[in-house]
Amino acid sequence: MYVVGNQLFNCSVSHYSQENVCDARHTYDLNRRKKTVVNIDAMMGPLGNHSCGKLPPLEKYLLKPGSYTFGFVISFQ
Repeated sequence: MYVVGNQLFNCSVSHYSQENVCDARHTYDLNRRKKTVVNIDAMMGPLGNHSCGKLPPLEKYLLKPGSYTFGFVISFQ
């Protein structure tokens, strides 16, 4: 399988659902699925916890409300 987008994007593939990862407090709390979970994101906001100080993310990295268009193709060849 491969994914091709009309612009840069983020893609992750896992055997764990996003809900399971967020709810798990330890690795042994994860429930491996037989199915593969694919996440395709057109954009991602800044990550972090201010461990390097109390400065917010730079303005250019913030996601703004608006209309966006994103396209991609998934191929199983």
